[in-house]
Amino acid sequence: MTKAQGMPAFMVGSMRLMPGVWSNLKEMAHTLPYDIAVMGDTQQGKPLTAEMWSPATAPTLVMTGSKSPDGFQSAARAVTEVLPDADHHTLQGLNHGAVVMAPKKLAPMLIEFLQG
Repeated sequence: MTKAQGMPAFMVGSMRLMPGVWSNLKEMAHTLPYDIAVMGDTQQGKPLTAEMWSPATAPTLVMTGSKSPDGFQSAARAVTEVLPDADHHTLQGLNHGAVVMAPKKLAPMLIEFLQG
Protein backbone atom coordinates (compact mmCIF):
# COMPACT_ATOMS: atom_id res chain seq x y z
CA MET A 1 0.00 0.00 0.00
CA THR A 2 2.90 2.35 0.61
CA LYS A 3 4.75 1.56 -2.62
CA ALA A 4 1.87 0.91 -5.00
CA GLN A 5 -0.66 3.42 -3.73
CA GLY A 6 1.61 6.00 -2.13
CA MET A 7 -0.08 5.71 1.24
CA PRO A 8 1.99 7.07 4.14
CA ALA A 9 3.36 4.31 6.38
CA PHE A 10 1.72 5.79 9.48
CA MET A 11 -1.70 5.34 7.84
CA VAL A 12 -0.99 1.70 7.11
CA GLY A 13 0.08 1.27 10.73
CA SER A 14 -3.11 2.97 11.91
CA MET A 15 -5.29 0.69 9.81
CA ARG A 16 -3.79 -2.32 11.54
CA LEU A 17 -5.28 -1.05 14.80
CA MET A 18 -8.82 -0.52 13.46
CA PRO A 19 -11.15 -3.42 14.29
CA GLY A 20 -12.15 -5.29 11.15
CA VAL A 21 -10.35 -2.97 8.76
CA TRP A 22 -7.02 -4.77 8.54
CA SER A 23 -8.58 -8.24 8.27
CA ASN A 24 -10.80 -7.02 5.39
CA LEU A 25 -7.82 -5.46 3.64
CA LYS A 26 -5.77 -8.63 4.05
CA GLU A 27 -8.57 -10.62 2.40
CA MET A 28 -8.35 -8.33 -0.64
CA ALA A 29 -4.54 -8.07 -0.72
CA HIS A 30 -4.19 -10.64 -3.49
CA THR A 31 -6.11 -8.28 -5.82
CA LEU A 32 -3.63 -5.40 -5.49
CA PRO A 33 -1.28 -6.62 -8.26
CA TYR A 34 -4.27 -6.63 -10.63
CA ASP A 35 -5.30 -3.15 -9.50
CA ILE A 36 -1.78 -1.91 -10.14
CA ALA A 37 -1.62 -3.60 -13.56
CA VAL A 38 -4.93 -2.06 -14.63
CA MET A 39 -4.37 1.39 -13.15
CA GLY A 40 -0.72 1.79 -14.14
CA ASP A 41 0.49 5.29 -13.30
CA THR A 42 -2.99 6.83 -13.33
CA GLN A 43 -2.94 7.14 -9.54
CA GLN A 44 -0.01 9.55 -9.58
CA GLY A 45 -2.11 12.74 -9.84
CA LYS A 46 -1.28 13.48 -13.48
CA PRO A 47 -4.12 14.73 -15.71
CA LEU A 48 -5.93 12.02 -17.67
CA THR A 49 -5.84 12.31 -21.45
CA ALA A 50 -9.00 11.81 -23.49
CA GLU A 51 -7.05 9.99 -26.20
CA MET A 52 -5.94 7.31 -23.75
CA TRP A 53 -9.50 6.70 -22.55
CA SER A 54 -11.47 7.24 -25.79
CA PRO A 55 -11.35 3.56 -26.86
CA ALA A 56 -13.36 2.65 -23.73
CA THR A 57 -16.79 3.13 -25.29
CA ALA A 58 -18.85 0.93 -22.96
CA PRO A 59 -21.30 2.75 -20.70
CA THR A 60 -19.55 3.30 -17.39
CA LEU A 61 -20.87 4.03 -13.92
CA VAL A 62 -18.46 5.86 -11.63
CA MET A 63 -19.48 6.00 -7.97
CA THR A 64 -18.05 7.73 -4.94
CA GLY A 65 -19.25 8.18 -1.40
CA SER A 66 -20.06 11.72 -0.29
CA LYS A 67 -17.73 11.27 2.69
CA SER A 68 -14.84 9.95 0.58
CA PRO A 69 -11.64 12.04 0.53
CA ASP A 70 -11.44 14.91 -1.96
CA GLY A 71 -8.87 12.98 -4.00
CA PHE A 72 -11.41 10.25 -4.72
CA GLN A 73 -14.01 12.84 -5.71
CA SER A 74 -11.57 14.59 -8.05
CA ALA A 75 -10.47 11.31 -9.61
CA ALA A 76 -14.08 10.25 -10.19
CA ARG A 77 -14.89 13.55 -11.89
CA ALA A 78 -11.73 13.38 -14.00
CA VAL A 79 -12.35 9.87 -15.29
CA THR A 80 -16.02 10.67 -15.93
CA GLU A 81 -14.97 13.66 -18.04
CA VAL A 82 -12.59 11.67 -20.26
CA LEU A 83 -14.64 8.50 -20.74
CA PRO A 84 -16.94 8.81 -23.76
CA ASP A 85 -20.04 7.38 -22.02
CA ALA A 86 -19.67 7.76 -18.25
CA ASP A 87 -21.92 8.95 -15.45
CA HIS A 88 -20.76 9.84 -11.95
CA HIS A 89 -23.02 9.33 -8.96
CA THR A 90 -22.28 10.26 -5.37
CA LEU A 91 -23.73 7.98 -2.71
CA GLN A 92 -24.77 10.19 0.18
CA GLY A 93 -23.42 9.44 3.63
CA LEU A 94 -20.90 6.83 2.49
CA ASN A 95 -17.12 6.95 2.61
CA HIS A 96 -14.67 5.04 0.42
CA GLY A 97 -14.63 2.03 2.73
CA ALA A 98 -18.41 1.81 2.81
CA VAL A 99 -18.60 2.05 -0.97
CA VAL A 100 -16.22 -0.90 -1.23
CA MET A 101 -17.71 -2.92 1.61
CA ALA A 102 -21.47 -2.18 1.40
CA PRO A 103 -22.97 -4.10 -1.53
CA LYS A 104 -26.55 -3.57 -0.32
CA LYS A 105 -26.05 0.19 -0.51
CA LEU A 106 -24.52 -0.07 -3.99
CA ALA A 107 -27.10 -2.49 -5.38
CA PRO A 108 -29.93 -0.03 -6.21
CA MET A 109 -27.63 2.23 -8.25
CA LEU A 110 -26.02 -0.78 -9.98
CA ILE A 111 -29.39 -2.32 -10.82
CA GLU A 112 -30.64 0.96 -12.28
CA PHE A 113 -27.45 1.35 -14.35
CA LEU A 114 -27.47 -2.23 -15.62
CA GLN A 115 -31.13 -2.08 -16.57
CA GLY A 116 -30.33 0.96 -18.65
